[in-house]
Amino acid sequence: MAQHQQPTEEPGHATPQNEATSRLCVKNIPKYLDEKRLKEHFSAKGQVTDVKILKTRDGHSRQMAFVGYRSIDDATTAMKYYQNTYIDTSKLSIEYARRYRAPAAAAADASTAAAADKAHRPWSKYSEG
Repeated sequence: MAQHQQPTEEPGHATPQNEATSRLCVKNIPKYLDEKRLKEHFSAKGQVTDVKILKTRDGHSRQMAFVGYRSIDDATTAMKYYQNTYIDTSKLSIEYARRYRAPAAAAADASTAAAADKAHRPWSKYSEG
């Protein structure tokens, strides 16, 4: 009887849901870490173009950041190197950043047919045209 093994996702290998990009999503960063120190830390494995730490509305860190690299190769090298490493006492989890699509564009693509159908309907089921 043959056993099937589930493919395991390794850092640096792109899957359809995890397409390789030049931006990395870094999770579980220390709350007190600033963008300057994060950029210095990740610059050791490639040319960092930008760093963005996500914050709540009141300015507290969400312990997540995006780090942009000049190329996909730099980002892949950095992801392999920094995956499951530590900044101070926080263990980092790194993945490729997903491509962002505006909610309006995504909704327009998904419901183009439905929107066209509704455009020709009257505003009420009791109206005629």
